[in-house]
Amino acid sequence: MELQKSAAAYDIIYVDGDHSQKGVLTDALLSWPMVKSGGYMLFDDYLWPTRGAPSSWPCSPVSTDSPNHPKPGIDHFLSTMCAELEVLMAFDEASVMPAAVAICSMFRSCSSPQSIRLGIISLGLQEESKAKLQQLTPSPIDWLSKEQASSHGRGSEHPTTAIPSSSSSPPTPAHTWVKLGLGAAASHRTERALYLDADVLVRGDVCELWESTKALKAPVCAVPDFGHPRGHAGLPADTWDPHLCAYFNAGVFILDIAAFQSKQPQLSSLAASYSWKYDDQDVLNVGFSKRWLPLDPTWNAQGLGSYAKFRTATSADQPALFTPKSLHALASEPKIVHFCGSSKLDLEAMGSKFCPSTLKPWHGTCPNPFAGEWFMWLDQTPWKGWRPDKEWAIKILQAQVPTMVVGRWNA
Repeated sequence: MELQKSAAAYDIIYVDGDHSQKGVLTDALLSWPMVKSGGYMLFDDYLWPTRGAPSSWPCSPVSTDSPNHPKPGIDHFLSTMCAELEVLMAFDEASVMPAAVAICSMFRSCSSPQSIRLGIISLGLQEESKAKLQQLTPSPIDWLSKEQASSHGRGSEHPTTAIPSSSSSPPTPAHTWVKLGLGAAASHRTERALYLDADVLVRGDVCELWESTKALKAPVCAVPDFGHPRGHAGLPADTWDPHLCAYFNAGVFILDIAAFQSKQPQLSSLAASYSWKYDDQDVLNVGFSKRWLPLDPTWNAQGLGSYAKFRTATSADQPALFTPKSLHALASEPKIVHFCGSSKLDLEAMGSKFCPSTLKPWHGTCPNPFAGEWFMWLDQTPWKGWRPDKEWAIKILQAQVPTMVVGRWNA
């Protein structure tokens, strides 16, 4: 237990202690979180000779099924770990506070939090922030570098919107290309992994999502994008047919690790071949076009209180996703709330009826009905008590007025 508290991690752990079923299972469960990504756990005496067999001892158990034999405990551990849920996230220092809400709500809403193995691709996180995030998890976080997910060729590009130095300043999440390298970053202890953006609030049990999608065989399982269910005009016409292709939101998705790895060279070429409007999300949609499977929309409820309402009717270029009744049901009990939208305050975008720039709770004017719940979860993290600095937001918007007026004048 003391080793767990120290967040120690090892390349190899050898279990050779109490040889009873209960003892070996306890040792394994306590030790497993301390195995490094790519490390090994070895067990002694899996085929310990039973009583009466050659080389057995008088105290040997009567059979391999005995509660005094290590084999049942090892078998139980292995069957449990086969169901381990690997969760991957990637964010920078500007997004650490929203990520804390995502992490805290995920673990505390889960029926089996000890089965979650969280890997975070750090895009320059400070050690103090890492220590605070570690307080939210029951087992050590796998800290991954951007290099571990950047062999696709564009992983080093992660522009961060500048934020004020004041401790009361709101965070502005950075958009990255790092999702393209998730296959390389995954631990490979499981065949699949769940990716979460930092700007989500988890209200449902992710273990339920994991179990319910085991039978789905696809490189990506995701929820259609509520804003662009058939894609958008910025996608290359020679590779995207909106009549044949559906477009998913990449804020929450389950990935097949091997499929991502094998596709990585092609994703790299795609990333460098075009000026993508939505960066990695566009590349993933084109790269896995017609090969992904849909999840229940409750697992990525986007644009609640804003643009989701426009998906109850068919428009000129987008299909309807919901009836008014089904959207109401979704908005009543979403399992993951995704606070989509611009990561910065943008005065001109505020006039957009589809995706105004104030869709993040930390901007202070979020219309999402779950913004208040987001702050309730925030108060269960080391950032307890933080609230948006509205004066700061007003200054940011005021500074944009001259630029916007000049731009329209020149146009």
